[in-house]
Amino acid sequence: MGKIRTIAILGMTSLLVAGAAIHNVGTAVTEEDVYYGSQILERAGYDPGPGAFGDLSRFENQIAAILAVQDAVLKATPLGIGLPHGRPREPKDVLIEGQGLCFDRSRAIEKILTGLGFETRHLAIYTTRDYGRLRALLTPGISSHALTEVKTGKGWIAVDSNARWIGLDAAARVYSVEDIQGSDPFAITWAPEVREPISWPLFNEPFTYVIGLFSRHGGFFPPYTPVPDVNYPQLLQNIY
Repeated sequence: MGKIRTIAILGMTSLLVAGAAIHNVGTAVTEEDVYYGSQILERAGYDPGPGAFGDLSRFENQIAAILAVQDAVLKATPLGIGLPHGRPREPKDVLIEGQGLCFDRSRAIEKILTGLGFETRHLAIYTTRDYGRLRALLTPGISSHALTEVKTGKGWIAVDSNARWIGLDAAARVYSVEDIQGSDPFAITWAPEVREPISWPLFNEPFTYVIGLFSRHGGFFPPYTPVPDVNYPQLLQNIY
């Protein structure tokens, strides 16, 4: 009986691992991503070539690259309409369609910056104004937002996907979403490089966030099943 139980446990574990692998949202940059990412930058007036932003170990060059990619993706998606569920949403798709919402734009921003050598991660934000954290995460249709965090020489910086705003203040301090959660973002003097106000009212009310969650419904990435779209390595960053 013990041997049968062990075999059953191993079988269930294998199924869970296989399921996780199938539903994991990949973050690897493909040749297609590189090509269309370069097209997005070039069409926005930026040099897409290697070394275009200089030595990316320098903080000021990191910020210049991040701002350029953000601006280019926003210019590539003038229509604020999300790509339909059940179809790809990579740099190629947002460029060809010329549209996207926060969840589409942030994916393109992440792919292009990753291709430039940055470490990025995806964040989903949900209001907790009317609900506790768990209920907010489980409630369909609740106010939400998607954006990117990028690892810089000074730490993680929030990069918005709907406005030309990043978490950089006038003293060149960087702000992650966690930093913003513990402050009043509308009382901070943001850096002159930050071209637009913070876009999302969620930041002015209680909110929660999940690193590595791309959707709760499973319709953004293959295999397009009702299993949340997550990147498991990023998801683990919520606990350490």
